[in-house]
Amino acid sequence: MVLSVKMVSQHQTKDSGSKKNGDKELGMVAPQDKSSKEMKSSKKMKFASSSAETEPTSQTTISDDSKTGRGMSTMPRVVKRKLQKLRPIVEYNKRGKGIGQAHSEMQSYIGVLARSRVPLVDKKWSQIPKDIKEQIWEAVDMAFVVGQGGKNSVLASAAKKWKDFKSTLTRHYILPYTNDKEKLSQPPETYKFIEKAQWDAFVASRLSKDFESVHSQHAQIREKLEYNHRLSRKGYAGLEDELEETMPGVEIDRSTLWKRARQDKHGNIPDPKVAEKAKLIEATTNASRNVEEDDGHSRYSFVSEEIDMDDNDFGDFSSDPYEFTNVIGDGDQPVYPGCRKYTKLSALVKLYNLKAKHGMSDVCFTELLTLQGDLLPEGNTIPTSMYEAKKTLCALGLSYEKMHACPNDCILYRKEYEDSTNCPTCGISRWKEGKDSILKAGVPAKVVWYFPPIPRFKRMFQSHETAKSLTWHAARKSIDGQMSHPADSPSWKLLDDKWPEFGNEPRNLRLALSSDGFNPHSSLSSIYSCWPVILVTYNLPPWLCMKRKFMMLTLLIFGPKQLGNDIDVYLEPLIDDLKSLWVGIRGVYDAHNGEYFTLRAALMWTINDFPAYGNLSSCVVKGYKACPICGDDTPSHRLKNGHKICYIGHRKWLPINHPYRRQRAAFNGKPEYGIPPEPLTGEEVLHMVENGDRVCWKKKSIFFDLEYWKYLPVRHALDVMHIEKNVCDSIIGTLLEIPGKNKDGIAARLDLLNMGVKTDLQPEYGERRTRLPPGPWNLSRAEKREVCNSFYGMKVPKGYSSNIKNLVSLQDSKLLGLKSHDCHTLMQQLLPVAIRSVLEKPARYAITRLCFFFNAICAKTVDVSKLDKLEEDVVVTLCLLEKYFPPSFFDIMVHLVVHLVREVRLCGPVYFRWMYPFERYMKVLKGYVQNRTHPEGCIAERYIAEEAVEFCTQHLSDVSTVGVPSSQKMGVSKPLSGCTDVYVTPRTGSAVARYCPLWAWLHSHQPARFCSWELTEQLPRVVTHPGIALASNSLNFGVPTNPKPGSDVLVGTLAPHGRVALIPNCHTPDRLRRSRILSALGLATFSPARTVLFLGAHEATSQGGHPSWDCSSLQLA
Repeated sequence: MVLSVKMVSQHQTKDSGSKKNGDKELGMVAPQDKSSKEMKSSKKMKFASSSAETEPTSQTTISDDSKTGRGMSTMPRVVKRKLQKLRPIVEYNKRGKGIGQAHSEMQSYIGVLARSRVPLVDKKWSQIPKDIKEQIWEAVDMAFVVGQGGKNSVLASAAKKWKDFKSTLTRHYILPYTNDKEKLSQPPETYKFIEKAQWDAFVASRLSKDFESVHSQHAQIREKLEYNHRLSRKGYAGLEDELEETMPGVEIDRSTLWKRARQDKHGNIPDPKVAEKAKLIEATTNASRNVEEDDGHSRYSFVSEEIDMDDNDFGDFSSDPYEFTNVIGDGDQPVYPGCRKYTKLSALVKLYNLKAKHGMSDVCFTELLTLQGDLLPEGNTIPTSMYEAKKTLCALGLSYEKMHACPNDCILYRKEYEDSTNCPTCGISRWKEGKDSILKAGVPAKVVWYFPPIPRFKRMFQSHETAKSLTWHAARKSIDGQMSHPADSPSWKLLDDKWPEFGNEPRNLRLALSSDGFNPHSSLSSIYSCWPVILVTYNLPPWLCMKRKFMMLTLLIFGPKQLGNDIDVYLEPLIDDLKSLWVGIRGVYDAHNGEYFTLRAALMWTINDFPAYGNLSSCVVKGYKACPICGDDTPSHRLKNGHKICYIGHRKWLPINHPYRRQRAAFNGKPEYGIPPEPLTGEEVLHMVENGDRVCWKKKSIFFDLEYWKYLPVRHALDVMHIEKNVCDSIIGTLLEIPGKNKDGIAARLDLLNMGVKTDLQPEYGERRTRLPPGPWNLSRAEKREVCNSFYGMKVPKGYSSNIKNLVSLQDSKLLGLKSHDCHTLMQQLLPVAIRSVLEKPARYAITRLCFFFNAICAKTVDVSKLDKLEEDVVVTLCLLEKYFPPSFFDIMVHLVVHLVREVRLCGPVYFRWMYPFERYMKVLKGYVQNRTHPEGCIAERYIAEEAVEFCTQHLSDVSTVGVPSSQKMGVSKPLSGCTDVYVTPRTGSAVARYCPLWAWLHSHQPARFCSWELTEQLPRVVTHPGIALASNSLNFGVPTNPKPGSDVLVGTLAPHGRVALIPNCHTPDRLRRSRILSALGLATFSPARTVLFLGAHEATSQGGHPSWDCSSLQLA
């Protein structure tokens, strides 16, 4: 495919006759005057005509004159065409490389200008005066229609040709004649335009000691280039175009390009060293055709014995053959002479793995590399900078595409708009405006980074372990009546039933998409918003599918403003790839089974917060019809005094004969006879938006372009994380009367009066102030302090949540700065405990029921038989809240709770569809930003670098991957200074652990065997002396604690009858308290000799986003 740049004419000619004369002067030959053979072999160029009577965009095709020589005076064609105001159009191929005769002539012309106009004495191109650069650009712009790249590409080419010219003069006319002063006294005859003064100064600079030192350094660098190509000016781009013409229909891979670039005209490789490397590459490439029976596929270790990469991995390297060559060469180099364990690449992978795991900055990593290089022996190959390391790793990574976008989010400049310079919708320029509103040609106003998912899915199957995990859902044993994975859900089974050919292949992927805006600068003072689009794969087991390694960044959309409903424009390339994945991608290699197959994939749903839910689904998420599931039947009511819409009326979800339906005064003053609305199917929604019935819909969502989308029962999932947080904020804000979050007030009481309900709560106006009678939701000052003190004194297991104590303000009796996970822990367990002794019983009962509902719905395994009861209970809970809380409490988030059970029934467990893992991943992306001027570029570059590290880590045996954190095994750490380990037996710690799985065993055996236990010298000291500190992170009944001096660290005391009690540690001075506990146990005294420390045998599991502890068994220590 050849892209022609749009022509722009400068002037118009007076008549058409002048054009004919001009053609005659330029020696243009009409096609009919040539034979067919001559026509086929002649090279032609497209011209932008500047004749007066021609159209501004007219084109003329003429034949080229034969070349007559070099230099300004030897390029008469360019001069003649400039006089005739005819400019050849420079053409580009699909890779953006210039091609054709016009491009070759332009490059020659740039070389002439650089040689004749730029002084030789200047050392750097940056020191060249701007007026000279402008002259070069204007001369080229007057002679050619440059097109892509514009001024920047022309000046970059001029800089290169200027440097090459100086190198040519040095190599051919100075260094060979260092002893011949007469030869060096005059400029070469070939370049007589060089002034005598400039030549003398240039010769003196080239014979100086400084240049000699630089020249020797460059010579050493050139000696390291062992595999040089034999290409001329055409380069790799021209070679690829040539191969596409001579080998039509054959895929040109990097190995073919590498070999052909080093062959002579007879197809031979003269250099034996290069020929040997070419044989190695060919053997690796052909390995896929000779699959070995023992391991399923052939491998070749080209990095070290630790890294094995099969032939299919080569297909995902950088498209630049130079980088491909460097990777192969670096793989053979030891990290230092004589080292057998590490190569340059394997060492770099491990170092970068540490950087990514611990969030090391680029500056810190550069200093670490420098120090590492100094510590190793001389001749080591460790990179000395982050830039060099990244350049090496990016050759192993996958690429990304930068797409230009309209600043007003109208279009992406792709497909039919690829060559446009102005938006066809709004007319705004594609290019960025500089100072004084001057357009910067070639600098896009808005950019989108696209990371194609198809090659990344292919790479997933190239890993043996990952390919095996991608079929986990089909190999596992499911339990009837329980859902622990989306594979158990009706949504998954619908795809299997409706498209059996898709469901019969377990390797076909089921995907979910998430997108949300985040501030990459981590500053509340900045309103900058960057939008990533992330894919996750549900084929993987639960402990992998939502982890960082398998979260695939597909789009990164330029800020600074939010996208709103225009996000569909940016999703176009991703939707195109999803369409291709649904049809099937042939030739995907499965490393686990050692075979090729056709890969297909389907997007099951999207996961977003509620505003982004509306943007992706193109539905209304505010106003009277804010519920996307209820649609037109959303139970909404406008509050006249609160100036907001509340969503009450959940009694319609109750059974027809439920007594709440007939109650009036406790609700909205009316009986309820309605029935719950039926959610619309995808086909009904598509029919509505296509027929213009868009009361609840803004437009047709781009996801309906997917063939299967309209058949899915749940297309956009409600995010439980944000719903739970908003409900928690409303409850806490109303109970503690936190400004900005309190749903109670004068307006809320007046709305109750207007509705004719709870008239006893209307405001009481006095002479100086207005008094609000206490409602069921109001707390007194003492009760607020009690609730806050309860939160302040809570101690939770390590890793359960953040320190709740830091969120409590005892002075104001408020909870401040609650994050999403803080609200999660409050709603799961802590809030019912904190309010157990406050509030009126009905209101407390309603809040506690709501907390129990969130705890049940966030379970890892869902019992399908209990979902109907759970749905009935949550409807009653919402009705109780309507009964005891003001209508202003019921925003859309509270209403959405009624639909959560439906989505669990259709899609499976909640933790596969909430935003917690995506929010954590956005925190990782935020950490990638090192340059605040270009945050998206930082994220893109570091993402592909980490991809390369993850890819190499799969082939390293002793390196843990960054994207899958290791399991946190809770254990007893080393004792503090001044402590010694205390064991029941004098053996090592690993041999001491004695597990008592049942309390019955303790009750029957422990009293009889207690006296025969061996007592150490340290045990009485630990029990009786208060000065001995316990070990940090010690375990007491399975709960890790961080004891401080004077804190109540629990120990166990064994009574003769076998009972166990928890008492304060012996260094606690509260002896009276211990005596009371001992009296309650029937013990007269506290015997240190009969006291032992108990450690619970624990099992940390993730239940609803936090660990739960099983203390059913005990371990003696």
